[in-house]
Amino acid sequence: MYLLMLLPLLFQLSGSSPVTGPKAVRGQERGSLAVQCRYTPGWESHGKWWCRGADWDSCKILVQTTASEPEVKRDRVSIRDDRENRTITVTTEQLRLDDAGIYWCGIARVGTDHGAQVRVTVDPGSSPVTGPKAVRGQERGSLAVQCRYTPGWESHGKWWCRGADWGSCKILVQTTASEPEVKRDRVSIRDNRENRTFTVTTEELRLDDAGIYWCGIARVGTDHGDQVTVTVDPGKSMCVCGCVSQGLLCPAP
Repeated sequence: MYLLMLLPLLFQLSGSSPVTGPKAVRGQERGSLAVQCRYTPGWESHGKWWCRGADWDSCKILVQTTASEPEVKRDRVSIRDDRENRTITVTTEQLRLDDAGIYWCGIARVGTDHGAQVRVTVDPGSSPVTGPKAVRGQERGSLAVQCRYTPGWESHGKWWCRGADWGSCKILVQTTASEPEVKRDRVSIRDNRENRTFTVTTEELRLDDAGIYWCGIARVGTDHGDQVTVTVDPGKSMCVCGCVSQGLLCPAP
C-alpha cells in the first residue's frame, strides 16, 4: 500500500515518467496517423488521454479513456487503451495540414498527470483525382464540372459532395461499380472510365448552390478527393408582357 502511494513521488524525484511515446511522427494529408504510447505496470486502470498544445498546463484534451471505457472516439480522433500490453494507441483520421503541432499522450491521476510529448508533422498529400480549383455558373442555368483520375481507379465509385469540411461534407450524388451514371434531383454524375474522367452536372442553378464542393473517389479507408469552389452569378431578368401591372413595360415587337 505504501509502495503504491510512493510510486508517483519516486517518478517525480527521478524525473522519469511512467508513460513514453515517440518523439516525432509523420503523416500525410487526408490519410490517417496512429501514435502508440507505452506505460509501466500499475497504471492499467487509470484514464489515458491525448491533448494538443505546446504548454503542458493548458493543452486541450481531444480524447480520453476512463476506467470503464478503454476505447473512445471523438470526431476524427480515437484512443484505445490495451491494458494487457500496456499500450495507448491514438488514431487521427482524414489528416489535415493544420493538425501538425505538439501533442501529449498522458495518464490521468490525482495531482499532476503524467505525459509524454509527441511532435506531429503532416505532409501535403497527393491525390489520384483532380478537378478545377474554381468554376462559375449562372442562376437558372446548368453547370458541368469535370474531374480526372489516374489509371487504376476505373472500377471505384465516384462522388460529388458539398461542404468546406472534408470529413463531414454531404454526398449529393455517387456512382458505383455497376452504375457509372446516376442522377439525383438536379445533380447528375457520369463516369467515363475509358477517358478516366467523371462529369458532375447541376441543372437549374440557384444562388445558394454557391460554395465548397469535392469531387472524389471511394475506396477502403479514407476516400480521395479534390476541392472545387462553385460561384453562381445572378441570372439576367426576363421581361414578360404580363408584368405591366407591376410597373414593367415590354419592348415593342
